[in-house]
Amino acid sequence: MKRVTRTLSGRLSLGILITHLFLLPVLYLGALEIIRAGHHTQFVEYARSSAYSWSRQLAGIDLDKPSSQVHEILNQFGLSTQIVFLKVTTRKKREHLWKSGVHHYELRRPFKEDTTIGGNNDSVYHLSVPLENKNGALVGHLFVGLDETVVQDYINQAQNSIVGLIIGYVTVLTVLALVLGLFTAIPLRRLRETARKIAAGEHVVFTVPSLTEEIADLSQALESMHQQLVAQRERAQVASHSKSELL
Repeated sequence: MKRVTRTLSGRLSLGILITHLFLLPVLYLGALEIIRAGHHTQFVEYARSSAYSWSRQLAGIDLDKPSSQVHEILNQFGLSTQIVFLKVTTRKKREHLWKSGVHHYELRRPFKEDTTIGGNNDSVYHLSVPLENKNGALVGHLFVGLDETVVQDYINQAQNSIVGLIIGYVTVLTVLALVLGLFTAIPLRRLRETARKIAAGEHVVFTVPSLTEEIADLSQALESMHQQLVAQRERAQVASHSKSELL
């Protein structure tokens, strides 16, 4: 761990990971809440618009008389896999009930309508709409139960997609940080080797290309220092040679 933190690429990678360790959970929770709210709103709007559409289709039928037509219509409505039950109750207390064979659910009495998904602490969304005849008079109510687990399935899929995107995003950033660190570290290592040669008095040819201005400036400063040392060495040699001639 210490070795990683001592390298530039390692510090860049750790910096990105630590920053996103705090940032990504906030973004993840925010995106998930937006998706959840959107799916809930869409589901509720679908449920209510469907219920009102079904109530209009029942408007021309005498619901107080025994009629196979009512059950046929309810069976057609029940073709949707999201429907758990449909119940028609007239003002004269006559009931027509359709229940899904897939969902095992016992109707509650009294009926409690949901205002939000999960309002009754179950997996069924309950709502009721008025039933009117052709003259617009109230003749009863249509009670509908819809499967809420479909919404949660969509949310779980979105959640998995977000997690996958986050993992891919962090992976790409980490790789970029490592690559950037390597491109930065390689010229620095060459400059270090050049400085070691200068200190040892070796002849050095500067070939340290860099795409970063800071490393280029450092290379120029090191080259200037090397030229000054060479000039001082030459002056010292000339002075030493002149002194030996005088002696």
